[in-house]
Amino acid sequence: MKKYSHKKSVLCYGEMLYDIFPDGRLPGGAPMNVALHLYQHQIPTHFVSRVGEDEEGASLLKYLNERGLSIQWIQKDAKHPSGKVYADVSKSEDVSYEIVYPSAWDFIETTDALKDAAKSSEIFLYGSLAARGETSRATLLELLSLAKTKVFDVNLRKPFYDAELIRILLEQADFVKLNEEELSLLAQWYLNKKASEVHEDDIFHLAEEFSLDTVCVTQGSKGASLLSDGILHFQKGYQVTVADTVGSGDAFLGAFLSQMLHNKSPKECLQYGCAVGAYVASQKGATPQVNTQIIKDFFR
Repeated sequence: MKKYSHKKSVLCYGEMLYDIFPDGRLPGGAPMNVALHLYQHQIPTHFVSRVGEDEEGASLLKYLNERGLSIQWIQKDAKHPSGKVYADVSKSEDVSYEIVYPSAWDFIETTDALKDAAKSSEIFLYGSLAARGETSRATLLELLSLAKTKVFDVNLRKPFYDAELIRILLEQADFVKLNEEELSLLAQWYLNKKASEVHEDDIFHLAEEFSLDTVCVTQGSKGASLLSDGILHFQKGYQVTVADTVGSGDAFLGAFLSQMLHNKSPKECLQYGCAVGAYVASQKGATPQVNTQIIKDFFR
């Protein structure tokens, strides 16, 4: 993996919202979760999004303020509501989600100051969901053209993606993080594979197809694989009693990147990312308080 400067700053781009459950609501959105995990691992982090001028927007901004994450790049929208996702948990083995469209975060606008922030950040992190709306997609592509190292958290959410959109986003990336199901789909789209044929070699082929420096594939409780500098690494998952898995992948990515920005080895990045992902799965919610000491104590 490349070496990073002492600045180590990250700019995360995309959705912030409320996940609505039958018994309440929780702040969510993958890029926001990753930003919070980076921040609590002492990485200078900013988050770009947009909220409505409504109760949900004010509450989300208050939540970020309470957690200490800067809201400098959170825009306000007088026309569109703050993001919401309605979770249907009637079938525990098959939870489904309705991601409300349009939402304020579909209308993130480009500004000169935001372009300067993208230029100056060490890493620019983005996902596919924030590219579903024309305005936010155009802003994303403009910022990607200015960014140094670009990390694409694939994070596919039906029905807001297709092969052409994901190809465009992959072509911008240096580092891609995805799960096993997403790797299978991308192998079918771009590598002419059948679902039953997907193999770990597809990680190499995907990296070659899109000139990627690094590819990370999360495998839930089994662990994660990492292709870096032509070498495939694997870290076995840590066994925990699961409270819920919401945000565990985001926690993995934030922890992994925090170690990468401190120029740790691929093995160390994987180990710590898997440990934090497992720890978060053992807790309620996507962004519990976590740091290296908490992880050491938990797995001692």
